[in-house]
Parts: sequence; structure tokens; C-alpha cells
Amino acid sequence: FDIVEYGLKQNDAAIFSADESGPYRNSILTVACTRMLVIPSLIVAPWLLKRMSSKSVQMIGFVGCIIFNFLLAVAYKDIKKMTILFDALYIFQLSFQSLPGVSTMAISAEIYPSAVKGTGAAISAASGKLGATFGSYYFTQLKNQGHISQIFWTVTF
Repeated sequence: FDIVEYGLKQNDAAIFSADESGPYRNSILTVACTRMLVIPSLIVAPWLLKRMSSKSVQMIGFVGCIIFNFLLAVAYKDIKKMTILFDALYIFQLSFQSLPGVSTMAISAEIYPSAVKGTGAAISAASGKLGATFGSYYFTQLKNQGHISQIFWTVTF
């Protein structure tokens, strides 16, 4: 999960850039706007967690991420030209990321005894840091080589 989250978020500005010659400022503004539009999903995620099982919330999040990243991967070159559609799909993808994010710690709190939770949380955090490092490095390499659609393929599978 951290591979997807950190890998995509670190390269947002490049993903949203119109082209190599376009002003980078516009990409940064687009990233800021998309992040603000995701705030409602960050409010809905804990609300869903109180009404559904953690496993269900996490699965909805993973499936939503897969669907929207798949759409972005398959039609990146065509959708990229339709700014509003591309931004909307990316916002939905970011919104679905909040569901696994909010349920990850809740699942371990529900199923493991207290003595195991701390160790499990530490191992999970360390694994997440490794994934974040890998995703940030690998996706930046793909971005630098101009393979933005490959980023979406990678996070889809």
C-alpha cells in the first residue's frame, strides 16, 4: 500500500504536468486542488469503518484503487488530454486510497492480543517505510524516463 501511496504522491506534479515545456506552477496548483478535493473521503473513511467491518472497508478501498488505476493505465494518453476527466479519475483513486489507510491499523487492533499488537505495528511500519522508499525511487525513475502510464500499471497489479 505504501508503494502506491508514496510513489504516486511524490510524482503527482509530473503526472499532472501538461508537457515538458509547460509551467510547473500549474502542476503544483493542480496537486493542491486535488488533495483538497480528497478531504471529504478522509472524513467518510472513519465513518465507514464504524458502520462496516474493517476487512470490507479495506477491500472496497483496494478494489476502488485497482479499478481507477487500471483506467488511468489503459487510457493514460487519451484521458490525459481531457483534463477534467483525468483529474476526476485521479481524485477518485486518491479517495479510495484513504479506505485501506484508515483500516490497516484497525484490523490488527481487532484480531491480535495486546502483547502482539506493538510488535506487529512496528513490523508493519518498517515494511511500509521500505515500500515507500521503493515506490518513491522506482516511480521517480519511471517518471524521469517518461513512462507515466507505467506507474499506473505498476500500482494496478
